[in-house]
Amino acid sequence: MLVLASSSPRRESLLKKIYKDEFLIVPSKFDERALDVKKDETLPLILSFYKGKEVSSNYPSYFVLSADTAVYYQGEMLNKPKDFNEARRFLNELNDNYHKVVTGYSIFLNSELLLQRKVDSILQIHIDKNKIEEYIATASPFDKAGGYGIQDTSYISSKIVSGHMSNVMGLPIEELELDLISLNILAR
Repeated sequence: MLVLASSSPRRESLLKKIYKDEFLIVPSKFDERALDVKKDETLPLILSFYKGKEVSSNYPSYFVLSADTAVYYQGEMLNKPKDFNEARRFLNELNDNYHKVVTGYSIFLNSELLLQRKVDSILQIHIDKNKIEEYIATASPFDKAGGYGIQDTSYISSKIVSGHMSNVMGLPIEELELDLISLNILAR
């Protein structure tokens, strides 16, 4: 049995594209603020490790998949915006600029097996200046790293320079599928 250690509806939807069997959804209770680490591009991988480890301790005989995604612009990590002002700042900074989206994921079994990979994508988004306020009013930016969802095409147009759309949405399913096959979690 597979457990997805995430409350993200996007991760659930992406996982269903490659994993056709039932799986449990058990969001991690790991407090990210407890970590005192640099917010560099390794942070998503570190967070996926701790989130997966926490859930795996309660499901030792299940495979546990955890992931974390962050947006980086000019060396700064843009997490989920805390308020309207931060969402506005993120969207204005990212607008018509290239940035990185980094997702780290981990797979556990018996709290011991760990398979991890970091995937980088370079992305440029465009959001009409007049639509920024309208987009923020939808509240969509507040549960997404960088304050935007690439799938929110009514407000945002985007260009992925390298990487895959699924990574930008929070789960690199192309790479994950290969790892699930190699671990015999998924049949060929």
